[in-house]
Amino acid sequence: MKSLKYAELAAAYEFQPVAFETHGPMDEATISFIFELGRKISQYSGDPFDSRYLLQRVSMVVQRYNQWRINHDANDAMAWGPPLKGAPRAAV
Repeated sequence: MKSLKYAELAAAYEFQPVAFETHGPMDEATISFIFELGRKISQYSGDPFDSRYLLQRVSMVVQRYNQWRINHDANDAMAWGPPLKGAPRAAV
């Protein structure tokens, strides 16, 4: 577990492992961390909605990565994979 690996840093830093999954909810520690970070950003900026904006940005980054990954995998499959029966093969 990452928390054990970085336990020695706890004296000087706060270590918070964060993971975002495509399917499924975030765990409570991640949600708490994101909202705490957003609260601190809101205090600095003066915008009370910054914590919501942060969560929206994280969600958008995950969605954009998923879209890129799907497109990348589809392009690789067309260029390098065996041709599907009756489907044209992409030129490389």
